[in-house]
Formats: sequence, structure tokens, C-alpha cells
Amino acid sequence: MIRTVWSLLSVKTGIRAEGVVTLQVQGPETRFTKESQTAKGFDIDKYVTLWKNYDKEVLERVQALPGVESAAMTFPLVFTGGTSQLGLRLEGQKDPSETKILHRYAVSPDYFKVMGIPLVKGRGFTMADDWGKPRVAILSTTAARLVSPDRDPLGRRFVLPDLEDWGQFTIVGVVADTLHYNLNAAPPPQVYLSFLQWPSVIIMTIRTPLAPGALANEVRREIALFDKEAPVYEVHAMEDHLAGVTSYSRRLAVVLCVLAGLALVLASVGIYAVMSQAVTQRRHEIGVRIAVGAAPSGVLVMILGKAMLLAGIGAGIGLAGAVASARVLERWLVGVSATDPLTYAGVSLALAVVALAASCVPAIRAASIDPISALRCE
Repeated sequence: MIRTVWSLLSVKTGIRAEGVVTLQVQGPETRFTKESQTAKGFDIDKYVTLWKNYDKEVLERVQALPGVESAAMTFPLVFTGGTSQLGLRLEGQKDPSETKILHRYAVSPDYFKVMGIPLVKGRGFTMADDWGKPRVAILSTTAARLVSPDRDPLGRRFVLPDLEDWGQFTIVGVVADTLHYNLNAAPPPQVYLSFLQWPSVIIMTIRTPLAPGALANEVRREIALFDKEAPVYEVHAMEDHLAGVTSYSRRLAVVLCVLAGLALVLASVGIYAVMSQAVTQRRHEIGVRIAVGAAPSGVLVMILGKAMLLAGIGAGIGLAGAVASARVLERWLVGVSATDPLTYAGVSLALAVVALAASCVPAIRAASIDPISALRCE
């Protein structure tokens, strides 16, 4: 659990959360839905165009605010528990078993810049990746290996089996992996789509030196200039999202660390007391051995050997119990497995040192006494 706490404090999420503020803007979805209804039914092109223009206006206004270094839109927001998965099948693949399931994000052009996610190869999104233009996508490194393990994924096309009427997407870039929500899991395969081609709930990520509250007030004033009915809410620092993800595991780990520390202290004191008493009880035997010619050093080695044999047997039993009980904690471990050999070796070594010290001190004292005194005392 100590190693888990350390891992939680140093886990690499793949994003640079410092200085990032997130917020949501409630757009006029009901109005856009009504305006997109025609005599022939729902006009998806008109609906998406309305949302796209609205999103562009919000994004441009926020980016122009003082103190805003860069801003982007995303859905869902990483580390908030929200997820959206979709199936992906490369062009030419017909077998349903070849469909790969990926975590889907819709992001605007500056998202990777705001979140500090490096571009590995290819290009990022631009404002030209608009509705009505050829559809493009960006994969994470893990997704690229999963989707196209045998060749460079750039330029390859894929379809979404559940949304084939959306046409083909072309892979134009690969970015570094990021964790999605679970810090104890490997980065999931992720596919990023252009927000302008896949408009969704407006969640903004903004890199700024301003405090979340101050930024929210500026954003509200600016948004109200063109849409007075668009509330701005869910304003948080990105670091708070990360803290929320790790808070339960961190609190549990701290409590268990304290309990584990107390258990280690009690075990050490108990071992020291038992081993010291065991050696002291052999004081008469030691005196006899020395009286009949045994060298004190030989006696000392013999006593310590027997003591360490007992300690080794105890450690073996303890390790077996530890491995069995550690499975209960497995779901809360981060950065270390329930059967981590380094942890077990370290704790076993610590207890062995305690047992050795507990045996060595009284053994040296007993081996150095006058055998006549030891026998007379007995």
C-alpha cells in the first residue's frame, strides 16, 4: 500500500493537467432540434451545421478572452467517468470479428495542445476538418497498434459498423496514449474524431493562469453577448478531476499504510521478545557447552543458525498467508501487483534482520559469560 500511495502521486496520466480549467456550456439543443425538423423528417445536415456554427462561435469568443492561452472542446471529458465506445473496422474488412472496440472522443483542433498530449506522427485536426469535408480521425498509440499492427496506420480508412451511413474515415495522425479513468489499468485504445464533424455536448478545456471562478465569470459574460440562455456550469480545475479519481484509493491506502506500519512494529517487537527469551532460556545449555570446550564463536553461530531457521519457517508461512490475503487488496493497488516479489522480499528481509538482531544481542551476551556463573545461576 505504501508503494500504491507513491504510484498514485507519480502516475503518468499522459496529460498535463496543471493550468487547465474545464467547464460546460448548455447550448440550444431543443431549438436546434425543432429548426432541423422538415416536412420530409429530421434534417441531420442542418442540425449538425447549426451546432457546428454555434460551437465555432463559442470557441472563438473564449479563445479571445484575456488570460486564455488556448481553448478546445471535447466529449467526453477524460477522468470524469464518462465514456463512449464504438466499433471500428478497416476498409476491406468484412468479418465482424475484425471489428475493434475503441474509446471515442470528439475534440476540436487545439485539444492536444491544451492537454499537453504530444503528436507522435501525422497531423492534428484543423478548422478545415469541417462538416461536409472528408472525415478524418486520429488514433492513440495503443489504438494504432491494435487497428493496424502490420503497417503504418496513416492514410488507412475505416468505417463504423454501427454508423456506416457516416461514410469512411481517414486516419491522419497518431498521438500519445492517455489514461481514461482507471489509474490501475493500461491506457485504452482511443480514437479521436473532429468536433466539427461530430458535434456534441460542449465541454471546454482551457489552458489559463486564471482561477476557475474568475475564468468562469469571464466566459459567462462573453457567452451572454450572443446567447443569454446558455448557462456555464461544472467549472473545475483539471487537477481536481484527477484528485477525485485518486481520492478514494489514496485515503484507503493511507489508512492501510498506518495499519500495516503498526502491524510491522508489533511483529518486530514480538519477534524480538520471543527470540530474546528463547536464547536467554538456553543460557544454562550455553554455559555447559562452553565448560566442555566449545568455542564461544561456535556457540554463537549455532544459536543464530537455529534462530534464523525458525525465522525462515515463520517467513515462509507468513509469505503464503500474505499472498493469499493480498488478493483482497488487488483492486485498490496501483503501480504494483498483489504478488510483487520486491515487496515480499523487502518485508521478509526486514523481519529477518529483526529476528537476527533479537537473537544476536542475547546470544552474544550469553556466549561471553563465565560458564561457572551460568551454571551456578541455573
